[in-house]
Amino acid sequence: MRSRTLGTRKFDSILLASSIEMIVDILIELIDSAVTGHVIGMDGLSAMNVIAPILGFTIFTENMISVGVSMLYAKRTGEYQREASEQVFGMGLLLSSIIGALTFAAVTLLLPVYLDIMGVDGQVREYVMIYMSFLRFELLISPIYEVLNLLITTDGNEFLSMASNIAQPLLNIIFSIWLGRQFGMSGIGMGTVISTVIALGILMLHFLSKRSSLRPRRHFNWADFRSMLFFGWNDSAMFFVLPALFFIITKLVILRHGENYLPVLTVMYAIIEITSVFESTGEAMRTILPIYLGDHNNQAVLRLTRHSRRINQLFGFLFSAVLLIAADWIPLAFDIEDAQLLALSARGIRLFAVACPVLSEMALINLFYL
Repeated sequence: MRSRTLGTRKFDSILLASSIEMIVDILIELIDSAVTGHVIGMDGLSAMNVIAPILGFTIFTENMISVGVSMLYAKRTGEYQREASEQVFGMGLLLSSIIGALTFAAVTLLLPVYLDIMGVDGQVREYVMIYMSFLRFELLISPIYEVLNLLITTDGNEFLSMASNIAQPLLNIIFSIWLGRQFGMSGIGMGTVISTVIALGILMLHFLSKRSSLRPRRHFNWADFRSMLFFGWNDSAMFFVLPALFFIITKLVILRHGENYLPVLTVMYAIIEITSVFESTGEAMRTILPIYLGDHNNQAVLRLTRHSRRINQLFGFLFSAVLLIAADWIPLAFDIEDAQLLALSARGIRLFAVACPVLSEMALINLFYL
């Protein structure tokens, strides 16, 4: 009974940190969208919708590396291979730095081409260019932040990880509103960059602690790289499909209706993305499960599986209930005032709410197969 209590207690602690970390990834986008709607107006909100596929795809690339690194690190730790664990950490830092640099370069060079393909011009295009000129610096460091965040949680300091995850959106709200009112779209972008830099600084405090066992070793191995991609791809595939879906839907709406209905899509994309919190159960399990598997503790694996399933089912029904009740009020957070747009947004939210219990179950099944 004692081992069960300690195991589930540790799982619940990591789950809380992981849930906040997953929500923060989405809140960064949602906060900027909401602040833009209030500070800039509907053109600014439409601009945030246009870049949603780009930001969604960056979440995919970040998660593919960070999740792959954290799972392989936990696996090596569970097998008591300390040197191999340190090599995985070093390789994770290298790969996340490369992903950040490639993302920065792609946004810098290819953003005008993307906007041409989408058929965006005028004030909306100008807002996109201004915002992304600052946000690309956040995309440069974000992969490193994600890797450190997951590994620090795996290293047992979920409190510091949670503190960083809480500080990031709160500071983003403060800086984005303050700077947005003074500098417009550029200020909102600057607020996001500043909050991420401070959150990364909070994570770095872990390496000053005597509890830290994270020691990176310079390393690259193709077999480890394939393992990281395998783990990361299977867990992050949703974030590859969603941006592609967002791109297609946004393009169709612009072609048929112009930019008038883009604020509705912004609300729906926000709701769809925030349900990635269902993946947080997997984040917590992948930290503990490899250790149990390394010890061949099948009973602990079974107990943890049952416990995680109950939590995910609760998440699914809770989200569904909240969306059904709050559907009429959620669009107001984006400062949408047009009656037709409000009605369309609320209808879409209620339709999506029905799918939440199924999505939560699918997220856990994906982890089991992985």
